Amino acid sequence: TNTVPVSATLKWLRQGANDLFTAPLIGMGFGVLFAFLTFAATYASQAIPEFSLTFFTALLLVGPFLATGLYKIAKRSDAGESINIYSDPVPTKLEISQLAVYIAIMLLVAVAWIRMTAIAGALYLNQVTFGEEVLVSLIHSTDGQIFLGMLTVSVTLFASLLFALSTVALPMIIDGKAEAVPAMITSLKTVFTQPATMLAWALLIAVLTLIGLITLFIGLIFIFPILGYATWHSYQDLVK
Repeated sequence: TNTVPVSATLKWLRQGANDLFTAPLIGMGFGVLFAFLTFAATYASQAIPEFSLTFFTALLLVGPFLATGLYKIAKRSDAGESINIYSDPVPTKLEISQLAVYIAIMLLVAVAWIRMTAIAGALYLNQVTFGEEVLVSLIHSTDGQIFLGMLTVSVTLFASLLFALSTVALPMIIDGKAEAVPAMITSLKTVFTQPATMLAWALLIAVLTLIGLITLFIGLIFIFPILGYATWHSYQDLVK
């Protein structure tokens, strides 16, 4: 991996914004889809709160996978090929096979985390599922607040693990430079060898995603493709 300064994170965002400006319809199409999926997960969580953890875990897995289409577009743009509405962002059969391996590994991690969280809830609060009434009672009790704090830390650690495993792994797979497992190992190595830069990058992603959420998902239409393209450029600097 290459050593890059923290300031490179802002450069990646600028490059991502330029890519979106170059082919706005394609990028915003991905943004609309991700915004809809985020809205659906939020709505489903409100309707069935006991499965909210499952819904948002699925969203954390789907987001990076959906961005692979943006990586293919960015790769084509870097090669000097024209980008238009007829561009094919669908992964090839070889890429799909490696993405399937990646998804299988990530699903195992996600299922293990969800089960551990459920077991912790059962042991700590004698609750296996968390409906709306249970969540309200947790907020108004000391034990419940402690558990919610532990859950927040757990979510943060899980999201950090997903970030570490995927940040350059998926672009590497799309670029044809590595299979799934070596790509994920390279991604972990990149995060641990450049903690300051990757922490800054993760925080930027989190803040921009939060902005997308508080703008009633509309901001995600623009933020998601910018972050997708920017992730490709981060891979170019960090690995190539």
